Amino acid sequence: MNKIKNIIIGWFKYLFKPQSKLAKERLNICRQCPYLEVVLGQETCSLCGCVLEAKAEVEDEICYDGRWDNIKNVNENE
Repeated sequence: MNKIKNIIIGWFKYLFKPQSKLAKERLNICRQCPYLEVVLGQETCSLCGCVLEAKAEVEDEICYDGRWDNIKNVNENE
């Protein structure tokens, strides 16, 4: 159930909010990754199948290859 919640949160943030600092950092890493694929015009991860613009917005999500492990959750208000 938590995964469904994260998918909804990610898509909501992707579609209706400005891109967060956390998402920008994560996407910079993803765009250098060999698992990056473009499917129907969307950047996706071939390991998990997620659309990266949405997944990168969810603080609880992880990279299945461990590439986001060193990124700290950036507080937008600082």
